Amino acid sequence: MTGSTGVTGVEPRGSFFAVDAQGFLINPCRRNLIQPRWDDAVQAVIDTYRQRLGPKLDSVYLRGSVPCGTAIEGVSDLDSVALVLDQDEAEVPDWALEADVDLCDRFPFVSGFELWTMPRRTLLLAEGADPFRFVLKTQGLCVEGPDILPELPRCRVDGRAIQHLPHLAEDLEGLEDDWAAGVEPVEAEEICTWMCKRLVRAGLELVLPEEGRYSRDLWPCYEAFSSRHPDMEPAMRQALEWAVRPTDMVEPVRRLSHELVDWFGRQPA
Repeated sequence: MTGSTGVTGVEPRGSFFAVDAQGFLINPCRRNLIQPRWDDAVQAVIDTYRQRLGPKLDSVYLRGSVPCGTAIEGVSDLDSVALVLDQDEAEVPDWALEADVDLCDRFPFVSGFELWTMPRRTLLLAEGADPFRFVLKTQGLCVEGPDILPELPRCRVDGRAIQHLPHLAEDLEGLEDDWAAGVEPVEAEEICTWMCKRLVRAGLELVLPEEGRYSRDLWPCYEAFSSRHPDMEPAMRQALEWAVRPTDMVEPVRRLSHELVDWFGRQPA
């Protein structure tokens, strides 16, 4: 990948997670940090879970930039998960796509709505390495129902933070099926954003043992990776650019994804 890809400036923003005196990650999410502009969208997500799940609903959590107060209109999505009382495993419910379309129509400044459901008992009983526990404990905010987070063990920067890197090849294989079937420009942009965010975050996960720091923010992930693998900086910077300002051109995104996924696959485990 060369540097002549039309990359323009992306504003440096974001930070690494703070840790306490014992080295445990400090969850930065707070209800009072949610920007007022996003309040109605958050309530709409809660109402959607209530309507769809009824008495099965236990609690609703947000994660990502919205509960941290760093959401950017037109760029940030609204990620959520609902804990339910009678379900066997975590899943994207069959009504999630329909709800996403409806919510995006109502709140066009939100780039997308992620809705998951998960059994409450699974989260409580899962082993310490369970990725969902890590995500909720370090990045979750309860906005409806009883808060389970105080019951979960605290987390350090360790292997539980590596959540994208092991699945990149599988992710790309799935996208090949979508691309082969043909996608509309809007869907192509959504795919671009989704895959490029994963690539950038996987970059930090690769160097996590050396860095000893964790972030979900794209700029810190890009900088940490590029400082240790400068030969791949142009490709990763393009992924960063397209994660924030997606393109609907399928083939360039496909080539970049293959380049980075293949390179990641050649690195020592």
